[in-house]
Amino acid sequence: MSKQKNQVPKPKQLTMNKIKTEAKQAYKMEEYIINDKNEAIKFYPIFPQGRIDNLLKELREDLVYSAEKGIELDKDDDFFISYIMFLCIKYFTSLEKGFSDKVEDKISQFEYLKDSGYYDIIVGEVFMESEKTKVIDSLSKILGTQKFMEQIEQKTTDYVKTLEFRNKELFDKLYTTLESDSDTLDN
Repeated sequence: MSKQKNQVPKPKQLTMNKIKTEAKQAYKMEEYIINDKNEAIKFYPIFPQGRIDNLLKELREDLVYSAEKGIELDKDDDFFISYIMFLCIKYFTSLEKGFSDKVEDKISQFEYLKDSGYYDIIVGEVFMESEKTKVIDSLSKILGTQKFMEQIEQKTTDYVKTLEFRNKELFDKLYTTLESDSDTLDN
């Protein structure tokens, strides 16, 4: 009997054509019948990352604007997550063109979607959990990176203070020299 080795197949190389094909797939919309009145909505079953990025940019702009105007978009976690899912409806369905750019109007449209029951249908039945998770994960990465950068900034500030403390005499001499040079130039 001859022994056959379990050979691992040679990996296929990734190509730009394959990447392009997969990217195009992400931008294909499907149709979903949302009720017994035969009403349908078109949607992206796979949320394209570029559209997720645009959604998060709009979310950031809405948060800045609402903070300036005293509107609490992030008043509690449930409302904030629901608002993000509302933006998912904007970016990942055929309803996009009907949405306003003004935060106050978007809040009204959000309430209309919820009160009519369409919000729950779209978020709960049309969108896949994995795609909604991609949006939240993308937001988490942005917030994590922001927090990380704040920590680096704080460590840098702390390190500068340490250097200033360790080299106090040198800084004092430097400042004294600079002040005397400035006085000389003024005369």
